[in-house]
Amino acid sequence: MMRSIKTFLGVGCLIGLLGFVSDLGQLTAQPKTSSTKRWNVVIVLTDDQGAWTIGAYGNRQCPTPNMDRLAKEGALFTDAFSVSPLCSPSRASFLTGLYPTQVGISDVLYWSLMEGWLPPKDYEREIRRGLDSKTVTWPEVLQKHGYTTGLVGKWHLGVQEEHHPTGHGFDYYFGPYLAGVLDLSKPVMQENGRKQAYNRFMTDVLTDKAIQFIERNRNRPFALVLATQVPHSPWNKVPAEDLEPLEDVEVTLPEARAEFGTGEERLRTYMRNYLGLVRTVDRNLGRVLNSLQTQGLDDRTIVIFTSDHGFMMGHRNLIGKGTATYFAGGQFGPRRMNMFDDSIRVPLLIRWPGVVKPGTRITQMVSNLDFFPTLLSMLDVPHPPDLKLEGLDLSPLLRGQNVPWRGALFGQLDVERNGFALMRMIRTKHWKLVRFHLPLMMDELYDLENDPGENRNLYRISEFRPVREELQERLSEWQQAIRDPVMNVEKAVHDKN
Repeated sequence: MMRSIKTFLGVGCLIGLLGFVSDLGQLTAQPKTSSTKRWNVVIVLTDDQGAWTIGAYGNRQCPTPNMDRLAKEGALFTDAFSVSPLCSPSRASFLTGLYPTQVGISDVLYWSLMEGWLPPKDYEREIRRGLDSKTVTWPEVLQKHGYTTGLVGKWHLGVQEEHHPTGHGFDYYFGPYLAGVLDLSKPVMQENGRKQAYNRFMTDVLTDKAIQFIERNRNRPFALVLATQVPHSPWNKVPAEDLEPLEDVEVTLPEARAEFGTGEERLRTYMRNYLGLVRTVDRNLGRVLNSLQTQGLDDRTIVIFTSDHGFMMGHRNLIGKGTATYFAGGQFGPRRMNMFDDSIRVPLLIRWPGVVKPGTRITQMVSNLDFFPTLLSMLDVPHPPDLKLEGLDLSPLLRGQNVPWRGALFGQLDVERNGFALMRMIRTKHWKLVRFHLPLMMDELYDLENDPGENRNLYRISEFRPVREELQERLSEWQQAIRDPVMNVEKAVHDKN
């Protein structure tokens, strides 16, 4: 009997000792748990927003306190670019880390303009185009590693079932039924396929849904893209609370040229409304940041703010992006296909609490190809084996590390409708070469160091021929490396002539 009691007490002591050791182990392991926490990520992707619209980038007309807050609390990239100045191609590159021609979307998918805007035969062809289901996206990779993923807003990469966002790595989708909404005050939206009309401004509705997504998933790792349609046109309806602070502001045009003529006041109205929509984005960005704080998530959520490409509002007498239109005398004129910096430069602000030093400014040239490898690195998700990406990992720059970096950026612009152009670009810190494979004889060379406005084309000036040839060699090497299909077009034209 006594022996049994001793055995029982011994076992009890052993269990107690093991329990103590276990508790001690948990206590000592606590720092490891906190240091290996899984980050959430929220990306606000605006539409047609030039970096010049934001206070942190030097704008003094349009108050953007929440965008400026991200710059103060995180990093601002001075030289961030899109590889294409058009919506669909740039979004494809943002999601895949590949150039537009590599994923077969190098022009805007025009079904977004609604049925009836194209001839029936063209519409039937367009409606079938979209992002190939075999193409790997970063949301798909995150999804496979335990992340709940959501896209709220513009998709613009296909409307067929096989092109739907939920087939490309997003668990949840809420956004326009097609790719865009013409009446921003009464948008028709879909929630994972179910259509519904709303009587609130589109950006406010989208932000409501984004906040609901955050609240639903606060206890698990998530990745959310809030893709606003604004400040993309139409600019005829702007929430009063966003426009009123600009009504007494003397809007300054980029270049007060005489060519604006009688249309100057009309352009000022466009500019004021456009900046009003920038404020709409800023106000809703503030709502997202407040939600993260309220939910206790702001210290473990990476927030990224950027746009699909840049925009010109009177710059060089142009309104638009890569397919901009001349504006003079109050009238719209011919189109000007371009890869000017104002069309491809985007804002990029990243807040990464405890990692990025507040107020960091990063001057290296980066592009939207870089999101895929960067997000995997930031979230500690392994890179899929045998998956080739064209972008670079930005996380060393965000950590303040001095690492070797790219010396050149490359870009593409293919326009098949609404004009025609097949253009390729190489941009360094000092120079930019733009080749028009079609139409011919329109090539451009700019000295960005001495002519940042890209006003003087040096392509046919003999003293700059060595620079032109060196850039052309690098451009051709890149085109060969990505098997650029435009090279076959150029060869066919050359052989014909």
